[in-house]
Order: sequence, then structure tokens, then C-alpha cells
Amino acid sequence: MGPRYFILLSDCLLYTSYSGSWSGSDTTSLRVSYQIPLSTLSVRLPNANNNFSTTADAEMATELHLTSPVRSFCVRASTVRDRNGWLDALNTAIEDHNSRKATFFNNDQRIECKMGAAPPIWVPDRRVSMCQKCTVEFTVLVRRHHCRACGQVVCSNCSANKAPLRYLEFDSARVCDTCYDILEKELGNVDSLKGKFKKSLSRTKSNNGGQNHTNQRLKQAASTVSTGSGSGSEGAQMSGYLRKKQKNGAKWKRLWFVLKDGILYAFKAPEDGVPSDTFPILGYKLEILSEKNIELYEGENGGLVFQLAHAGSETLIFCADNDNICEKWMAAINKHAVNNAS
Repeated sequence: MGPRYFILLSDCLLYTSYSGSWSGSDTTSLRVSYQIPLSTLSVRLPNANNNFSTTADAEMATELHLTSPVRSFCVRASTVRDRNGWLDALNTAIEDHNSRKATFFNNDQRIECKMGAAPPIWVPDRRVSMCQKCTVEFTVLVRRHHCRACGQVVCSNCSANKAPLRYLEFDSARVCDTCYDILEKELGNVDSLKGKFKKSLSRTKSNNGGQNHTNQRLKQAASTVSTGSGSGSEGAQMSGYLRKKQKNGAKWKRLWFVLKDGILYAFKAPEDGVPSDTFPILGYKLEILSEKNIELYEGENGGLVFQLAHAGSETLIFCADNDNICEKWMAAINKHAVNNAS
């Protein structure tokens, strides 16, 4: 998707896009796609439970989620500073608008967006490798689907229900099991909507193999609830992308890592709820390859490569994307893992 241009007014936010040729100012104009009243607008950071001060992922760090019955969407600023500037400006404008409205009305006129009242912001497919409900891994046969109520990426088994949604003028749409139960509890007693709830009781066999395949990993990760980005990394000391050197001289593999309580959790994608592997690193020695006078390590800058070594255990070798991310990871590992070893 190309760049968008936003105009913040005293009572609304204009969502516009560029129209015409870029060859000259006379041929370029702005086209208003949506006019979003501030009384209906909610603004938040993505995965609000995450500690983004320690998240080494530039893409997520500059995102902002805007939700409204008119339109819900995710925007990405060029820098964290620009993102924070828009966050402050939007929140201030919303508060000022509500204060002015209160001068004319006795009650708060802001409309809070509850489930189904506004279109959800969809979790990008690339940030999920497994169903966000049952954790079955997606394959060519097990396809991704988005819940029209919460926006999470789920498998067909976990999204086979249909429920009426306010933002669709109460037409029925595909929703996950969790959202179905919430919506049915809220709207199931409305006579005009009862017939629009359709719960699927059948379960296809396509996911059973994948579900069995994840059982062992679920047991392994039972004590890591809320470690992954998608579940909110409460208590995590660091999270972000790193490339890990595979065993037996294999290539590098890019994974999302979360450091928590001296354990590195590896996820195939940042929104996954179950790690693909875990690495307890208490007692490991952190070594920077640049300090070993290694300028290049298999084509990688030695200053971006660091390893964790322990006698009798596999040496874990990682490569960061840049100097800043590398320094943050090494500082977090030194503080929360290596130095805490007994």
C-alpha cells in the first residue's frame, strides 16, 4: 500500500490519498477517502501490552492503530519520534473535542468501540505461522483466515462460525470461536438477530494432524504463557528478530526471540502464541566475535555476530540486523541471563 496523507481537524480526521501524477504540483491532488469523527476514534499502540522500549523491530516500533466504525487501519510512521508525535496529537485532539462537546451535552458523547462496533485491524499474515487460537501450524492445506470481529489469524476450524456485526449493519460474518461466544452473549437475546448466529459444530480432519503435532510444544511452553508477542510479552527483558546459526553448518534462520527470566524463546513469527524452541542460557558465556578479531563470519559482519557458549552444550550463534539491535541484545543478555547465573 502506498503513502497516505492525514489531516487532523478539530472535529475529525481526514484519511486521504494522493491522486494524479507526481510530475508536477499542478497535477497532484489529495482525494478524501474517509472522514472519521474524533468522537468515534480510538488510538493505541499495536499490542499495547508489549514493552516496545525493548522490542528490536523497527516496523512494529513505528506502527499506530486507529479504530473507528468508519474505518480501522494500521499506519506506520517513518520514525518512532514521528509516531509518538501523531499519537500525542490525536489523543490531545480527541480529549479537546470531547471537552467541547461536554459544554453542550450533559453526558460524554464519545462512542466507545466494543466488539463488532468497528472493523478490526487485521493481524498481518506474515506475523503469524500458526492459528492464534489452537496453535495449529499453517500449511498449504491449513489456510489462514481472519476473524471479522477481532482481526486475529485463525484456522478454518476455529473460524467456522458466523455472527452479526454492528459495523456491517448486523449482517453475519466469519468470526472465531471466542468472538462468537462474546457476541452471542451480548446480542443472542435480540429477536431480530437470533437467526443470524450460526455456530459450526463440525470439525474437519485437516487440522487434527497439526494439532497433535503441536501437543508436545504446548506442554513444553505451558509455563511460558504470555511470552510471545501475540499474547503480550509481560515481564520480557528483550524481544525482536535475530538470525540464528542452524546446527551442522546449515544456513542462518530468521526468528523472533523473546528473552524472559534467563530463557530465550524462539518463535517462527512475532504473533505466534507457542515458541518453536527454547534455550535456557543461565550460565552461558557471552562472546562477541569482533573481539576475537573476526571481521567476517560466513559473510556476516563480525561486529553483528555474538555467541553464547557453555561447556558441554551447543554453542548458540546469533546475528543482528544492525549495530544498535546487536548492542541492545547483548546488554539484555548480560544483565538478565549471564550475570545472574549462580
